[in-house]
Order: sequence, then structure tokens, then C-alpha cells
Amino acid sequence: MARRDTGFSHLVGALDCTAAIHNAPTLMVASWLPAGLSVQPAPTAPTGTHPYCVAYIRTDPASWTLVPFVKIHIRAMALIVLNVYITGLTRGYPGPYAYVLRWWSAKDRRVRLGGKLWGMPAADAPLIEPLSRVASRAEVAGQIKMEVRDHGEIPEWPKLRELGQLLQVPLLTTRPNGQLAVVGMYWNLSDADMRACETKLEVLPAALPAGAIIDSAGLTCQMDGTRDMATGGTFRFGSLCTMTRAGTPDRDWSPWKAGPRFRLRMDLSGHDVGPVADRKRNDSELNSE
Repeated sequence: MARRDTGFSHLVGALDCTAAIHNAPTLMVASWLPAGLSVQPAPTAPTGTHPYCVAYIRTDPASWTLVPFVKIHIRAMALIVLNVYITGLTRGYPGPYAYVLRWWSAKDRRVRLGGKLWGMPAADAPLIEPLSRVASRAEVAGQIKMEVRDHGEIPEWPKLRELGQLLQVPLLTTRPNGQLAVVGMYWNLSDADMRACETKLEVLPAALPAGAIIDSAGLTCQMDGTRDMATGGTFRFGSLCTMTRAGTPDRDWSPWKAGPRFRLRMDLSGHDVGPVADRKRNDSELNSE
């Protein structure tokens, strides 16, 4: 595989992300895409369903390598359709992509300007940020809600690897002028600090494009880690991420896709929340007596 080329200037950041990947009816998810894009079956989704992802993203901080002294604290939520391909592409990279259907950010002019430069202008409605990292709710009023309880358990690695392969692909979106834009997004999942969580999702019709098929059963769900992969999976992770400037699908974006040697490195470092942390603290107290 060719080397990932970050380009002359790119975004780097300390990422804290909660991802919830939900399997919903394929016809409904496919109706969210513009003409010229299609979905192909995903190995993690049962027949007749297709995965979409809701991600709550924080960076503490991020910076543009052209002006590294300017620190950006991103707070954003994204609605992403996974395993998307461009139909009829004669040259370049047809897919798979993670198609960013919509994304919302907190009220920060630099973040919103950066979204435009990267080809992904934020939706007008502001993101309401969670106040806690353990039990929290991030939402955009009237459009999307994401409730999370971080119980600090170590994820089921084989299942998490399958979801990670879906997520580690270049990002695709549609500019306001209708043209497609691509960015190389390296989540650095193979070297991330991960843990399972419980997530409740609610995607409201106002978050979807006009003409989208609405199936209420596919727009709400509750997940606990990767216990029920038929429904989907949810997890939190922290990593050092990289994102390139926007380009076109004519380029070869294949280096930003997870390769055949994609692995997750098991990190057994102590977590500061949940039952795992409680057990470690109790063991430490018993040993000190």
C-alpha cells in the first residue's frame, strides 16, 4: 500500500471521540445519499441493514500545521454513512468512504471556518455540549441526541476491530455547490486508548435530507458496547489523529483505508471511571493495608 500523504498542511489533534455505529434498514440509509453515491453490504451488518455512525468529537487541542501555535478546541457531532461508493467514477478512488451527511459544531468561528476550508461546512444549528464525560448527553435541538454512559470496561477487541475497519476510510462529503470533497482522516485506532460505553441514539427527521425515507425503528437505538452486533456497536477512544485538506475523488485515497494488517493494540492502562477503575482502586487500598 502506498504511503499516506498528509500534504503540505494538515490538521493534527488529540482526539476524544464517542462513536455509535447503528445498523438500520438499507433502503432507508441509502435514501440519505445524493445521486451518484451508493452503499455496498457491510460485513458487520445483517442482511437488509446498513451501518451509519453518529460521532461526538472533541479535540484538546488541535492545530493546523501551517500555523501550529494556534490551538483549536473542536466540539462537534457528525452523522456519517459507512461503506459508501461513488458510482460511475472513471479514475481515482471509488470507495469505500465514510460519507459525512451532516455535522454540527459548537459556536466557534475558527471551527466553522475550518469546516468550510476542509469541504465540510457545519450545519447552522449549534451543538449543545455535554457537561460530563462519564454520563452525558450531546444534542442538536430538534435534530439529533446522543446519551452516553461511560462504564470504563475494556472492549471486546475482535468485534471492535471489525467496526474500526469500517471507520478507518477517507471521509467524503458534498460541498454546497454540489461537488464531492474528500479528506484523508486517520483516526489512529490501532494505537488508541479504547473503552466500551452505553449509548442511546435518536436521529430526528429534521437531520435528514429532503426525500429521505423515514423509519422510526431505524432512527433510535440503545447499544452497550459490542454485545449485540446485529444492532451495532459503540465505544469511546482517545488518539492522536490526522486530517488532510480537502481534495477530489480523482486522487488515490486508498492509503487512508484500513489495510489487511489493520490491528488494534490492546492497551490495559488503568481507566479513571467505571467498574474497572473501582476494582483497581479497591485492590490498591487492600494491598496498602
